[in-house]
Amino acid sequence: EALTLYESRYPNHPEHFDAAIVIAQLHRSQGQWSYADIYFRRAIAMFERVGSKDFVNLGAAYSWAAFCAARDGRMDAALNNFATGIGVLEKHTGATSLMTRFHRGLYAQSLHAAGRRQEVHALFAQLDAVANKDKPNPTDFNNAIYHAALLIDEGQPQKAIAVLEPFAPHHVALGKAFYPSGVRWATLLAKAHAMQGDALAAQLALKRVADLPQLYSTPAAELVDYKADVSWIRLAGGDTEAALAVLRPGEDTINTSLDGFNFGYVQLNIRAAEIAVRAANFGEALKRANLAQRHLAERTNATMMPHLAAATHKVRGDALLGSGNAAEAVAALDAAVELMRSLQDPTSPWLADTLVSAAKAQRKLGQTERANALQAEARRIYRRQPKLGGLFNRI
Repeated sequence: EALTLYESRYPNHPEHFDAAIVIAQLHRSQGQWSYADIYFRRAIAMFERVGSKDFVNLGAAYSWAAFCAARDGRMDAALNNFATGIGVLEKHTGATSLMTRFHRGLYAQSLHAAGRRQEVHALFAQLDAVANKDKPNPTDFNNAIYHAALLIDEGQPQKAIAVLEPFAPHHVALGKAFYPSGVRWATLLAKAHAMQGDALAAQLALKRVADLPQLYSTPAAELVDYKADVSWIRLAGGDTEAALAVLRPGEDTINTSLDGFNFGYVQLNIRAAEIAVRAANFGEALKRANLAQRHLAERTNATMMPHLAAATHKVRGDALLGSGNAAEAVAALDAAVELMRSLQDPTSPWLADTLVSAAKAQRKLGQTERANALQAEARRIYRRQPKLGGLFNRI
């Protein structure tokens, strides 16, 4: 109503810009990415016309519009708006201000999702250089979480642990500022330990979720990131039933494809497919992998989401291989290997695991020389990563 009042009676008043920002933030806080993006862009469009001088909120509006576009699967628009918004924030608040660092952390998430590996590592190096190590704050805490998630995706669990552990003494105090961040810190630490085969350290890290006061509307077990991380940890421990049970609380994300792009839908269908592969339920695995692949193909530009595309190709290849379709499995696994080689660390266990699957598929087709080469590449990675969980050691 306030925005309508400004539009009808005071269209050129500077507070018209402020009202649009408030409406946009309300939609963003409710996960209504498309609506939030519309109102952020309306605010940006009117900024000069209404004579607003609130350049900080203008820069933030560009950045939040970018964040919403990324969540909606429009990564090209997201990266362009992030660059513009951060430029405005750096000019008006400084390159090392908390505001600029906060939005650069969001930008880094999107750069990572888009596979811009060199840029994102350079950005995190800059953020780490100015982080307040003696007196951590929520911005540096969140950026460490984003950085650790990236390192895990790239197959570098030791580095992820090194990024997260300095915040351990401050976890509860910082996690109270935004409960999902406090939860994610613990689940990422647990996942990194599980990747290294340290089940005890993983469980101790997960227990730290209970240290956080429950002041958020959504319990930890219903958060998409919690489901994705903890279901993998259970899977790594060899308990497929427990892994599948983690996906069930709250919204039925894997069976609910809303309008537009839904990152959680893809992420959790990939996980459900991985669980089904381990349970030798290859029909269910292929169904879930196909749902993830179709969503990527129809709702976004999959080339701008290469990490999700790689994971989808990998699990789909495993499902096809288990179903006896080695020819299609080779195509899917080759696509996964090609992406992972460019996206991940050369010692990534995710890559090694995919190479093992690709070798098995090639061997099924009688391509012994190619299979041996892939398996030899996987062995080289395993020799460089001796401390890995049993889920990865399939040679």
